[in-house]
Amino acid sequence: MSKIANMLNMLQILKDKEIHSISSLAEDLEVSERMVRQYKLELEQAGIYLKSYTGKYGGYKIEENNNFLKIRNEIKEKMYVIMKDAIANKNKVKITFKSVNSGITQRIIHPAELFMYGDKWYIAAFCELRNEIRLFKLDDIKEYEVLKEKYSAENSGLELQMITGGWALTPKKKIWDLVKERYGSKSEGRLSRSAME
Repeated sequence: MSKIANMLNMLQILKDKEIHSISSLAEDLEVSERMVRQYKLELEQAGIYLKSYTGKYGGYKIEENNNFLKIRNEIKEKMYVIMKDAIANKNKVKITFKSVNSGITQRIIHPAELFMYGDKWYIAAFCELRNEIRLFKLDDIKEYEVLKEKYSAENSGLELQMITGGWALTPKKKIWDLVKERYGSKSEGRLSRSAME
């Protein structure tokens, strides 16, 4: 099985919120214990944090407040992990998505952050076609391909840094502000950031 498939299978096992030993995870995934530790590191680089327990009954457990647990669709889970990896590695992503105004369209995006608004997941990204930061609902993304080509913050207008009140995507725009512009001022209480916190 591929590394991504094994990481997703490991997350499926850990979704029961129980502590699973490294040896039992290795046995279930048919990999070495070393690979299980590597999967944990890569998941954490993608923003999905696992709690480690030591001792006789030690192992890994997914954090109960992790927003990843709110994803209810295995296809979206895979997309979440892949997009988090693209964000961490600054890879461009080619997407085919359903636009309300344009129908099915293709874009190349520079993903910056995943977040939940209401009960839906979104990705905030710089769109090369529109030359600005846009919000894309994961449910509307029909196909995606992580490109080998990297993007830089200077070329994308993305400066993802923590400032008072939230993650800043640009010096002037925060995710909160983008959501308010798109969905109105009543949206503030319905927004939660991804597992990056």
